[in-house]
Amino acid sequence: MSGTVRMKVVVGDRSWEGSVSYSESLKADIAIANAASDTSLAFGGVTTADVVFLISDQSITINLNSNSGTDITIDASKPFVIFGGAVTAIYVSNASGSTAHIEYELDGE
Repeated sequence: MSGTVRMKVVVGDRSWEGSVSYSESLKADIAIANAASDTSLAFGGVTTADVVFLISDQSITINLNSNSGTDITIDASKPFVIFGGAVTAIYVSNASGSTAHIEYELDGE
């Protein structure tokens, strides 16, 4: 499935608008148990995601492209978005005390 993702970002008096075309897309939901570490998210037919949208009902940490490196904290119920990136893997860890229900979309090649 191919398409285009468009985005407009406005921060204060600055704005940016752009688009990314993709040839592969995946929308998925996953439950990550409390105390899980470095759980890899499925990419389906997407090899490299140029657009990532992820939201969780619990606070989680992720690593991009490798299960090591700097953890990125994703606060509960706040979306995490990458636009124009080159993401080949996402690893999730959950130390929230509850199962994390994650919705995500990947668009790329």
